[in-house]
Amino acid sequence: MKTENKKIPWLPTLLIVWNLIDLVLHVAMGMAEPLRISGNIVGIVAALVVWFGLAKPYAPHILGGAAVVVVVLNGIHASQKGSAIPMLLFIGVAVFLLLRWAQVFLAGDGDQRFYHRWWAALAAAVIGAAIVFLVGMTADVQGLPIMQVYEGDLDSALLEQSNITPGPNDTDLYTTVNAAEHSDYARSHIFEYAIFGGSLDEVASNQVIVRATAPVYPGAYNVVTRNPDEIFVYYGVYGEVEGAIGPAVARLDANTLQEVWNTQVAVYDDNATAWNYPGVIGMHGNGTLIVVSGGTAAVLDPDTGEIINQVDLPRENPAIESYNGFATTSDGTLFTKALFRNCDAIGSAALAKCLDTEKTQTLLALDPVTLEVITQVELPVFSTGRIPIAVHDGIDYVYMPGVTEVYRYRWENQSLVLDEDWGLVSVTEEDDLGAMAPNVIGEWAFVQVNTGSSKPMPVWAVSTIDPSQRYMIQPFEDIETRFSFNAAHGAFDTASGMLYMADTGTGYVSGITFDPETGFELVWREEQTTSVFQQLLGSADERVIVTSELVNIPHRLTPFAILGTTNEQVVFRNAATGQELARTGNLPRMSQGANISPGFGGRVYFPAVDGKIYEISVQVE
Repeated sequence: MKTENKKIPWLPTLLIVWNLIDLVLHVAMGMAEPLRISGNIVGIVAALVVWFGLAKPYAPHILGGAAVVVVVLNGIHASQKGSAIPMLLFIGVAVFLLLRWAQVFLAGDGDQRFYHRWWAALAAAVIGAAIVFLVGMTADVQGLPIMQVYEGDLDSALLEQSNITPGPNDTDLYTTVNAAEHSDYARSHIFEYAIFGGSLDEVASNQVIVRATAPVYPGAYNVVTRNPDEIFVYYGVYGEVEGAIGPAVARLDANTLQEVWNTQVAVYDDNATAWNYPGVIGMHGNGTLIVVSGGTAAVLDPDTGEIINQVDLPRENPAIESYNGFATTSDGTLFTKALFRNCDAIGSAALAKCLDTEKTQTLLALDPVTLEVITQVELPVFSTGRIPIAVHDGIDYVYMPGVTEVYRYRWENQSLVLDEDWGLVSVTEEDDLGAMAPNVIGEWAFVQVNTGSSKPMPVWAVSTIDPSQRYMIQPFEDIETRFSFNAAHGAFDTASGMLYMADTGTGYVSGITFDPETGFELVWREEQTTSVFQQLLGSADERVIVTSELVNIPHRLTPFAILGTTNEQVVFRNAATGQELARTGNLPRMSQGANISPGFGGRVYFPAVDGKIYEISVQVE
């Protein structure tokens, strides 16, 4: 008796199974990607039609055509959403199987030409995947629908709830809820007089209320406060944002969000002649608003918006230089330095694409009233990050965050003296992207290092007394990532001894305790992709951390590209445990590096790329 050995049709089986796996994963993960799912269906239908011999004479044409359609559909999808490695893998394998099966039909039993070989199908599949990848790199991701905002007024009495009496003083910052971008110039990010209107109780139900300004303030960076009934918006400083033409300040009524006055400080609307890059606004201890941006420094009257004094800061070439903010010592002196670009990239994009770290920088000390240069020093190592300032044993130290080292100057008798005893403290290794500006708290400086690779981000604690004393932790070392990176440094709570770090590339935030005797210990970690500064609100025993989560992220493969997402949500967490307390719906994203700024009465302000300032408050339902 003769038996027939039937061969398993591996190519159609693999093709159908592979597309089914891709399709099922989409459904299981809730990924609404109609074009990609359509590509799966095209592959499955083509396989079934050919397998069952419904159009046998045209089998290679159907399979080859299906491969083209799969690439086209996924290319259209990539143009809208970007392209990720898992997506490219599924596309490449599906296209290879389609083309390989078509080769089998074309070759038959005759002599095989080179285009009948398996490697030809593989090469074509790689080309198809490469086309999708390149299209994905140009993706302009469409934004998600924005959450509904509240259009009424809030109870004005809530603005008086912060436990502080505002007023001027003889030190660096005005006494108010939020006088500076990071609360203080040690950059702790502790806004202890800002309150959280919701509850930290795990079973409580917190409600988020969002209002938005009617006027638009394109390219806004931060908001500061003075009295409870007013906020000051600093905007126009992201050159890549439409309508941002240079530094401007607007005073708004905190109850109605209506504009009281608006002052254009400088105009940088021609990228060929001026680099419009974010500086900063601060409420100085003497009661004036101070702006440093581009090539200008200005003192404004917060009552009227009048420019009391304004000077041009020293620059050899305004087209490539921009002063990135300022910090103040305890006597109120201002310190600032410029960054340089070596291409025509606009606004903050130049920082990622063509920051020129070979240029020689000068650190300026400015009088806070006259804005005259008191003294200046040439920096030994290029410094990218913002300037932290701390007081040790009654002496102000101006810290300089270099790309690879951290160093500092003593500010004594109106002079800057390089602290050679502390030295140039190296915190990076070969191929790391560089160090971020440190948080300098008490006797320790905390420095985050961006690696830009799969190497986990290290965070260092370096003694401000003896730099040889140091600790290191990699809070995300067990989480696989393509790159470890965050454009914003962390926050440190002096009361609890907790450091808060985020890794944008890894997609997590964390809370870490620090003990000077034993070092770091990870306390909590939550999945949340953020690229903004983390701000700490409230009293020491009820601290809340507010930051954002990037949503609708384009599937791109570089550290800076992931920051081109279209939407963000503001998230409030219990700082001690990481428990999520409240979250907004979708908002337009912020410009990279901008600040969620706390205000009076439990309100925080979110400057979005659509030009609106979103006011967010939380209350118990």
